[in-house]
Amino acid sequence: MLDFIKPAASPFLITLFQRLFTLIALQQRGPTRLVLSPEVKVVFNQLKKQRTIICANHPGEEDGPVLFGLSAMMHEKFFFLAAREIFGNSSSRSARMLQRLGCYSVQRGLADIHAFKESCSLLEAGRHKLVIFPEGEVSFKNDSLREFESGPELIALSTQNVLSKAGSRERVFILPLAIKYVFSRDIERYLLKTLKLFEAQLGIISDNKTEFHKRLRRVFDDTLKQIESSYGLSNSQDSIDKRISAICDARISQWEVRLGLVPSKNLSQVRQIHLVINGIAKLLYGQDNSALPVDHLALEAAYRQLKQSISLMAVTEHRFTERMSQEDAIELLRALAQLLRPEMKIKRADLVYIGAADPIDVSKFMPTVSAERKSKVKELKHELEERISRRLSRLNHGGSSSRIAPGSATLCKHSLL
Repeated sequence: MLDFIKPAASPFLITLFQRLFTLIALQQRGPTRLVLSPEVKVVFNQLKKQRTIICANHPGEEDGPVLFGLSAMMHEKFFFLAAREIFGNSSSRSARMLQRLGCYSVQRGLADIHAFKESCSLLEAGRHKLVIFPEGEVSFKNDSLREFESGPELIALSTQNVLSKAGSRERVFILPLAIKYVFSRDIERYLLKTLKLFEAQLGIISDNKTEFHKRLRRVFDDTLKQIESSYGLSNSQDSIDKRISAICDARISQWEVRLGLVPSKNLSQVRQIHLVINGIAKLLYGQDNSALPVDHLALEAAYRQLKQSISLMAVTEHRFTERMSQEDAIELLRALAQLLRPEMKIKRADLVYIGAADPIDVSKFMPTVSAERKSKVKELKHELEERISRRLSRLNHGGSSSRIAPGSATLCKHSLL
């Protein structure tokens, strides 16, 4: 079984890493600058020493480090709820380091009671703010959200209820944040060069007169045909969305059978993948894995393939348009690289915009009778989604972005202001 990993925050280590954040970020992903909207500091001042869950959209795999950087800028320390498989073996150096930086684990796809109780306990103690990504998984989209899980709302309402019953007038808040990645310079040449590499690998003759999004669409089409062939699928007439969904279903079924898991068709594909990943993690990092004949290389390859499937789910037909931004194009090329050249490093955006919506006072959503609990959780979840979505929309129009020029085969740079 997988053990729960509690936070063991080290104030000294957190402060040290906060001071070194810029240097660490440079080594990990190249030059990066966090750009905060004016209201961010105002809101954090309002919520100083308040029990708060920070909830942000989850567009990229760097969102955790980005919010760690935000903690440095706000001169605060945060706790971070992170997927259990990220920690690896609980006795490993990386797991201990994550613990000391304030991270603790959750097994996604399950009702993880340990993570729930720990979150409530940390929030009730009120030492530091909690960071929870309500989408539960990276969306790989810069301007839209995945469906939210109900974890943050349940934690906030449960903690508010405990405080109220104890006669405390302290309130619990949820702070909605919006994150957007932007390139500070035009990357047209890089995008075209990278696309040509993929075209050459697939034997497609590059046509500079054809619009970029149409060329990219064809590369995806040929790549999916190769994968479909390996699974005996023939869905090439369907939309890209449906074809990717069929590929993901095939991968999920394959590993459910190999791991002896009970199929869970009534769940979303993301949740099904999380359950399979949990099964893989139990074999790789579980406390009793030494007694099992584990093919570690095969399991690690399966884990990478399933994570790849999640990024593929973000590839939908409507993304291949002449209005595609350069930031959107880079995410589609990143998904292609995972399929065609896993070792290839794709350029990352060098600006990260962060905006804040008005904090949600959880005490205003408390049910008056137990029968209202479910509806209040749903109402709070909807309010959180709305506030992040609205702030993200404003953030999208508040920075610079790159768009494909209608009727042109190339990409042009212009401001959205």
